[in-house]
Amino acid sequence: MFPYDNAERLAFVWNEFSTAGLSRIPLSPIELLELRKETEVFEAVAGVWATTGTLFTDDEPTHLSTGLVTPNFFSTLGIEPAIGRNFLPSETGIGPGQGVLLSDELWRQHFGADPNILNTTIRIDAQETPVLGVMPRGFKLMLAADAGIPERLDVYSPIPWPLAAMPADQHFLRVVTRLKPGITSTRGDEVVKAAAQRLRERYAEIAASGDEFTLVNLHDDVVRDLRPVLVALMTGVALFLLLAAANVASLTLARASGRHHELAVRACLGASTRRITRLLLAESIVLAAIGTVSGLLVGSWSAKILWRLRPEGLARIDSIIVDANVLVFTAVVAVLATVAFALAPIWKLARRDLSASIRTRTGESMRTARTTRLITAAEVALALVLLVGAGLMARTFSQIQRADVGFNPERLLSFTVALSVENFPTDDERGSIAQQIENQLPLVTGVVEAGGTSHVPFGTWANWSQSAPPEGTPDDEQDLFHFDHRAITPKYLPSIGARLMAGRWFEEHDDQTRQPVVVIDRAVAEFAFPGTDPIGRRMHSTRYENATFVPTWAIVVGVIENIRDRTPATPSAGQVFWPFAQSPRWELTYVMRTDVEPNAVIDEVKSRLDAIRHELAPSNFRIMDSYLAEATANTRFTAMLATIFSGLALLLASLGLYGVITYSTSQRKNDIGIRMALGAPSHRIFRSVVGESVLVSGVGIVVGVIVAIGVTRFMSSLLFNVSATDPLTFLSVVSIFLAVAVIASYLPARRAARVDPIESLRPE
Repeated sequence: MFPYDNAERLAFVWNEFSTAGLSRIPLSPIELLELRKETEVFEAVAGVWATTGTLFTDDEPTHLSTGLVTPNFFSTLGIEPAIGRNFLPSETGIGPGQGVLLSDELWRQHFGADPNILNTTIRIDAQETPVLGVMPRGFKLMLAADAGIPERLDVYSPIPWPLAAMPADQHFLRVVTRLKPGITSTRGDEVVKAAAQRLRERYAEIAASGDEFTLVNLHDDVVRDLRPVLVALMTGVALFLLLAAANVASLTLARASGRHHELAVRACLGASTRRITRLLLAESIVLAAIGTVSGLLVGSWSAKILWRLRPEGLARIDSIIVDANVLVFTAVVAVLATVAFALAPIWKLARRDLSASIRTRTGESMRTARTTRLITAAEVALALVLLVGAGLMARTFSQIQRADVGFNPERLLSFTVALSVENFPTDDERGSIAQQIENQLPLVTGVVEAGGTSHVPFGTWANWSQSAPPEGTPDDEQDLFHFDHRAITPKYLPSIGARLMAGRWFEEHDDQTRQPVVVIDRAVAEFAFPGTDPIGRRMHSTRYENATFVPTWAIVVGVIENIRDRTPATPSAGQVFWPFAQSPRWELTYVMRTDVEPNAVIDEVKSRLDAIRHELAPSNFRIMDSYLAEATANTRFTAMLATIFSGLALLLASLGLYGVITYSTSQRKNDIGIRMALGAPSHRIFRSVVGESVLVSGVGIVVGVIVAIGVTRFMSSLLFNVSATDPLTFLSVVSIFLAVAVIASYLPARRAARVDPIESLRPE
């Protein structure tokens, strides 16, 4: 469960631009206010947006990630500050008389966990603002990854703008609702859809984009992208448990068959069924206790390793611990297994004639051998399914690693600077300071080239998406041309190794005084200008001007190859790049290509930026490979777990096959002795034992391939550039199991081929 009060009643509202076919879009302030009118359904409706700022203390300036929230945001979640108070409805932003809430981490790191900080003022950007409270330790915003809101923010403040006065088509708010008791998500979804219909009728701009709302349970929304991964892993766990059970079952049957003669003798000598039952139960309890304790120790150890290896986006993995629920479940399974395994030989003993059991074990051995062979074939089939799944995930991860992302990530170091309106109040100031930074960075020892962007590839910053129709597009088709927008400095694209297909890069003279220009990627060019040269054509794009988004006619001056910036496996949705000087945002991430170890330049970069302007607080220094690793973390984690499960499954299947062949040859020792006494050569005996192993494995392989073909099609959403029935993966796995069949039977076959006929027939 989420760490929020009555979390099951929390729901997230997404927007959809039905005209452009775009989904999971934020809401505008007008749309949030409309939802607040539905008081019969919603107990509260709140919004959040993420931005940046700079904290000034006696130490050096500190870059902050800031959450701008409606005053009721935390009360909607059911979260109270650890110290201090929540925002009041009348508090509407940073400024005289307003205040902020600090994260526990910021409070401890920069203010020494001083409890007297309440109502003292701190400087954020150019404003002195009082501290109203400190959030609970470990608090994080658990929203879906594509909501664009980091789970850990440094400071929270009320949204500083009057929501009712903002444009109806300015979509940036992530909206969380709390349903009233007894109201279902289905009912809530009906209500928000009706609200969207009213807004389409009332606002022409909303009607043009075709806004449509969808309400989803917050928990379901957060695990949406993880659900296929978790389902795949749970399926793997279930198959592995079945495999382990089959392995234990085959060994138990063999053991029971081997002891049947002994148990029959005990019964004939006067041992009652109750006494034999107690004996078997005692033996099984000891074995089960050892296995249970060992399993719990290994499970606890594995959970700790899992925590260290987990991807950051895997929600609530930190709650995976060996708790009371795990202990109870393990105990129940252990008790059931103990009873089942102990009573199996008793049940068989009760069904047989005791004197016959003493005289011969042939019939019983043959029946047991057939049963164990079938179980072993099932083990091979289950292990094959797991190995195929692991192979497909490994191939997917390999394909993602080799995917063309449209730029060269090697030796790239990035960092972020905040260019807030408070510190840099005009567009010219922000454009000028951005250019100064770009000019200074190549002077750093080891830096080859550098440039800045509003959105670094594979970053978590909230996406900037707007329509950009080409000139001549009919009014009713404007929203079909909806693309991601980016603001960049002139050297950014060359610095990251983007590939220019036509036209030119941005230049320093592309500033506020010149004709607005844009560079587009190939996806935009092919969609907006099919079959024609886009260079010199006009697009009605959107730039950031005077702290607001302004639609503007711009000339296309360049076309680049597509850059994948969401995940390496996700094609570009189309990107429009603006010169930062013509669309100056409030934050820039600079990317530097170095000819030395990237982290070696950090100190000099900080010194040079401090010399430019003390308010610049570079933070979040990261190599580009870390962004790529984060973007592929879920796939890598799934592939790793699948490989572990399949490796253990292969080991269990191998041991099961070895045990069955060993048991079978030991039961056929007399028969083998007779055959050798009659002249059968040892190599023929060797081949017959290996052939038995291959036959058992072959049956399992055929069944496993059929099952795998049916099961792996449900993995399609997890695969990239790999078919669910990839022939290479299936052939490789089949070859592995055939090799295992031969290897597992080698020792039993070798022993069988060396049987001494005289020794094997002497008991007869």
